[in-house]
Formats: sequence, structure tokens, C-alpha cells
Amino acid sequence: MASASSASRGHETATPAAASSQPGSQPAADITAVTSRDDFLLELGQTLGGQASVRPVDTVEAALEGMTTSKRGQVLVIDSRDVANVRAAVDAAHAAAPLAIVLVFAEGPAEKQLGAALKGSRVFAVLPTPIDARKTQAVLDAAIADAIANKAAAATPAAPAARAAAAPSADLSIGTFRPQSDAAAAESRAGTRKPALLLIAAAVAAVALAAGGYWFFTHGESRPAPPAPSAPTAAAPASPAAPVENVNVPAAPAVDTSIVHGKVDELLEKARRAMRERRFTEPSGDNALLYYRSAVAADTANAEALDGLQRIAGVLAGRFDEAMNGARLDEAAATLAGFKAAAPSDARIGAFEQRLYGAEISKALTDANPD
Repeated sequence: MASASSASRGHETATPAAASSQPGSQPAADITAVTSRDDFLLELGQTLGGQASVRPVDTVEAALEGMTTSKRGQVLVIDSRDVANVRAAVDAAHAAAPLAIVLVFAEGPAEKQLGAALKGSRVFAVLPTPIDARKTQAVLDAAIADAIANKAAAATPAAPAARAAAAPSADLSIGTFRPQSDAAAAESRAGTRKPALLLIAAAVAAVALAAGGYWFFTHGESRPAPPAPSAPTAAAPASPAAPVENVNVPAAPAVDTSIVHGKVDELLEKARRAMRERRFTEPSGDNALLYYRSAVAADTANAEALDGLQRIAGVLAGRFDEAMNGARLDEAAATLAGFKAAAPSDARIGAFEQRLYGAEISKALTDANPD
């Protein structure tokens, strides 16, 4: 089969997805498939409907050669039957192409085993072979949308800092935020130091606020106070709380955490439709996040619902990074709230919160708004 497979895999146009695209049209993203099986390529192409070109290769190294030079969003598909060490392949792919989205296909019982082995990696999803057309189409739609968003974010003026954050030695998650020293170095080479100074000021302000809070709660009782009766009254302990009433604390963005009751299959079908239509978190009451969360509430072990929440989290992570790069802090805060609802135990939440809070402090200093 190897010789026949090689003969049919010489060009992208040999794949079903590319063949179905219109002449002269440009696909939204490139899909590179590491596989030696033509039947797998055929099934994969049938789920794409021409929205992306497919480049079949035999090794991860060959896949990365083309992915790092393309100007379109990148999705890497790994057929685990042809890769000896899938975890190493996923890590290598994210090190060389941190903006790419990685999907892994596994056969039969190996799907769950591989899912456990890839836990903690930045793989987008683990899917079964033979391919489940409906599920795979929903996953590919989300993966392509995420890949396009990552590529668009990389083209913004703030992209050098984002690319520095995704260096091979870093935590290779989507939208990862790295220490400001990398961004400051890039900006220094560009001839401007103002953003670096703002970040330093923000850090100093954060430390000062933390120190002030600590002093307030440990030494606040020693502050000069207005004359009071010599004998303490029952209401006296409430007096230190008075200054808190003047603190202007912004309200956390509201996120819909309601649950829809119904049959799991019906909820999953609504979630798939919402994913295809890219209704990830909007409109309220009719979006993929709501339906997947409702399905998990009805069946906590449902693999498709759990996988759907992870895919939504990936999309929201990309949107959060894009909003932060564009200094749209309100949008970033709302997106982060949705991200927490989709993946409340995701390790990236802490880094996202620090990035958002640092930006808010920096903006307050720039606007001369101490509140």
C-alpha cells in the first residue's frame, strides 16, 4: 500500500477537500495530515467540504517544514497509527509552530489511552477512527476558526510579544502570556520604551496596593480615630469597614451559567449546530457553551460534551488574546468569564487574570485614574 499511497499523495489537489474547492478560491486555512493511509485522507476530506486544503505527509518533520512558512492559519492532523510517540510529536509541533491547532486521531480503545497520555498537552482534541463525520466536522470547524484567529492575532502590532511568549521553552498554550521582559526587549529594539515603563509602573502599583492592603488589615486599628466613648460599644467593631464603602471595585462581567434540561442527545445536537454556526457563547440562551454545559450536567462523563467545552475554551483563549492585543479590556474580561465557565480548572486562568489585571492597572495609571 505504501507505493500506491505515495503516488496519490504527491500534491494537495489529490485530496478530496482540495478537489472540492472552487477554482481560484483561497482556503481559509491549511490542514496538514501526518498519515500514510489514503482511506483516512478520503474520510477527512469528506468532512471538510472544501473549506481548507489538505497536505498529506509521512512525518511530523515534513509537516512542520510547510507549516512554518505559510501565511494562512494552520491545523495539524496526526494519525496516531503512523506516529510512534504522539506526545513528543504534539510537543514538537507546538514548539515549532505555536499558533497551529493540533488534532489527534486514534483507533478504537487507543482513543481513551491516548487522551490520558496527552493530558496536560496543548492538543485541541482527540478523535476516533474510523472518522465520525458529524463529530469530526464540528471539531474541524472550531479548529479552523481558532487557527484563523491565531493567525490574525499574530498579524497585529502586538504580535512580537505574543510570538516571544510562544517560544519553544515557554508554556505552549494558546494565548499564553509571558513575562514583560520579552515584550520590553522587542519594543526597545523598535525604539520605544513607553510601554515598558507603563508595565513597570503597573507592577510597582500592584505591589504597593498589596502592601497597603496588608498594612490596613494588620495595623489599621492603630490609625488616629475620631473621639469615641471610653467604653466600647457593640457597634464599634464595624467602624474599620467604613473606608471600604468608598472603594470603587468594578463588577465582574456577567456570564450565563444557567442549565437547560433535556435529553443528552438533543442537547448535543443543538451544541453541534451552534458550533457549526460559530455561536460559541452568544446569543444568550442559544449557544454551544450553554448546551455543552447542560449535557455535562446531565451526564458528567459524556466525552463529547467534555470535549466540546475544551474546544470552546480554545476558541475563547484565542479571542481573549486578540482582545488583549487590541487593548479591548472590557471585551477581554467578558471573554475570560466565558473561558472560566467552559474550563473552570484550566491552568491558564491564573495567567490570563494576571495579564488582564496588569493591563487594567496600566490603563488606570495612564488615564490618571487611581480608583
